[in-house]
Amino acid sequence: MANKFPKSKKVNIPIPIQKYYLLTRYKNILIKDNSTRKIDMDFLIKSSLGTSEYIIKIKYDTIYDIPRVFLLNENLPIYQNEKIPHIYGYKKINGKDYVRLCTFLPKEDWNNKLIIANTVFLWTIEWIYFFEIWSVSGKWCGRRHTPFGKRNKNWKCW
Repeated sequence: MANKFPKSKKVNIPIPIQKYYLLTRYKNILIKDNSTRKIDMDFLIKSSLGTSEYIIKIKYDTIYDIPRVFLLNENLPIYQNEKIPHIYGYKKINGKDYVRLCTFLPKEDWNNKLIIANTVFLWTIEWIYFFEIWSVSGKWCGRRHTPFGKRNKNWKCW
């Protein structure tokens, strides 16, 4: 017997819906824009120990774009003056220096049918967790890839 109900097809999540999920699930929003065509929001995230606070910016310009995640680059704890791992680089936004984070692999982990609040935002919290471990130990305990797809041979932490 044939199924009476057609299979549901996942559709692109519109920007207003993406914003709704972010606004209703996360309360520490510092800046919110009123545009229905883009996301440009800042969030305050506390560290796992509650000793540090991080300002995160999530930008998403169109439904076909990849969300970009930035960390405000002020007084970040850096392990022995080494370069921060798992970043795409630095960017000045509205006169402030931000680090663009590598929180996911765009081709493997992201598509525009996913909800940013359920994926990118949580991956960002995970990145901060691994960043804090790195800032005191010098070992990156997160994913085994670098932002440009090269395998990191020393990815195991323990």
